[in-house]
Amino acid sequence: METGPAHSPALHRASLSVPTELPRMICDHLDPDRDGDHHEYSKRKSALVSLCRVNKQYCGVTQHILHRTYIKPHSQFTSDWKAPQRSSLMLRLFLRTLLQRPDLAARVQHVELGTWWYDFEGWKYIWTPPSDDMLNMTKDAVANMGWGPW
Repeated sequence: METGPAHSPALHRASLSVPTELPRMICDHLDPDRDGDHHEYSKRKSALVSLCRVNKQYCGVTQHILHRTYIKPHSQFTSDWKAPQRSSLMLRLFLRTLLQRPDLAARVQHVELGTWWYDFEGWKYIWTPPSDDMLNMTKDAVANMGWGPW
């Protein structure tokens, strides 16, 4: 391992410290538009998750944006038979986080448990309601968070 000023751990840590406004501006720019294109929404959400792993400063800002909205992962374009299990797991992880972190639970603005998708053969939008498992999980979590009656 090389030593010297260029490889000093203290110098490396110091280089990651930036003014608080910068992470906030970057995260606000990447805030996904839930009404926009699903692919673009996924890309922005993925970028925010990556930023969350940069350091504690970015993580603190990013988590509040990531937890404003929960949209059930779309699986209509895949033949993956594990998609429903993965979707249920993602909801469980989201709800667990909200139960453990009231500060993030207070930021939630929008939750979508069902899925709208476009049927190209029938030329129409089709609504797939959430499963009973997802609804029951959510009802229990909402009751435990004290958000009031379902």
